[in-house]
Amino acid sequence: MAAVKPSLGRRIIQSPALAGVNIVFGVLAGLLGTIYHDSLVDSVPLVWLIHGFDIEYGPWNTPALWFWVLLVMFALLWTTREGMATADRRRERLELETLIVTIPPPDFLDLYEKTYKFCVRQELIALQPETENADKELRWVLDGLITLADRWDYITGGKHVYRANVMIDSGDKSAWTDAMCEAGHGCYGATEWPAAMVQADGGLWVNQRLATSNAADGEPDADVTPLLLLYARDDNKDINIGGAPEAFVAGAMRYVSDTADLAKRFPKGLPGSSQAHLQSYYADDDKARSVISLPVPGQERLLGVLNIYRDSPGIMGTEARAENFARLLVPFIVLVGRILDKIDVTR
Repeated sequence: MAAVKPSLGRRIIQSPALAGVNIVFGVLAGLLGTIYHDSLVDSVPLVWLIHGFDIEYGPWNTPALWFWVLLVMFALLWTTREGMATADRRRERLELETLIVTIPPPDFLDLYEKTYKFCVRQELIALQPETENADKELRWVLDGLITLADRWDYITGGKHVYRANVMIDSGDKSAWTDAMCEAGHGCYGATEWPAAMVQADGGLWVNQRLATSNAADGEPDADVTPLLLLYARDDNKDINIGGAPEAFVAGAMRYVSDTADLAKRFPKGLPGSSQAHLQSYYADDDKARSVISLPVPGQERLLGVLNIYRDSPGIMGTEARAENFARLLVPFIVLVGRILDKIDVTR
């Protein structure tokens, strides 16, 4: 972060020389107050404080004048310098907090290198012509990302279950099966589903084959239930739920600190009664209490969204720290995109 050079006036006010001058002002004011005590008491404003305003004496005199001039100058300079010092401390604290956010955990870089090499090997296996289905290799890549997320998230402390999945873009609504539509009922409601679906440009679909956890060791996550989340590219429709749909449409990371808040930011374009279904869905789902959603690019278009999530709120601590983690995942996202292309070909 580049340092901002302070202005000339700020440098003068904060200079040691002016600090010395201000001390002199304070000492002179103290001397005048001690030597000319009686004169000060008999002149304004002290005489008003002692005898009230209905008096006929108390004119200004020279010692009193200089005493108050020096005292006011001392107070103004001291207050200004302290205000600047407080602002500098606040700025330095923010810079330190920003620096802490960017600092990786101990041994993270070694783990990052090992994980990337491992994921590259999985990609090579997935892209072999004899590989009939690359689901397994994709899950191993997800397992590597979970390991990195767990290590990066050390700042929040505690034991958490981390999971990852890939939600595939399904833009052709006519190809949606009954099972896919039923998977959307949990969030939107079975009765409300037709009204929500008609506004959507497509949906993001996930199942167990494209999901794993740090407890599943590369196997499908048995606790994941199929899910279909709708999205619309037209902002006027306002049906995108926070997280994966917003990340897909925006083509950028989205951070959800607590999924319980998603119902509070309910999209206005959805049927009003869907809000209760959405709230109930995330209240009952203790697997994804906080989520990082990252769009996955393919050769020609976005293929879907990668979600990394855990079973408690506040993954990564802050959105800023999550953004820094997301930047580190760019090479892995490219791998995921290439494997997804392979899955689309072989499935």
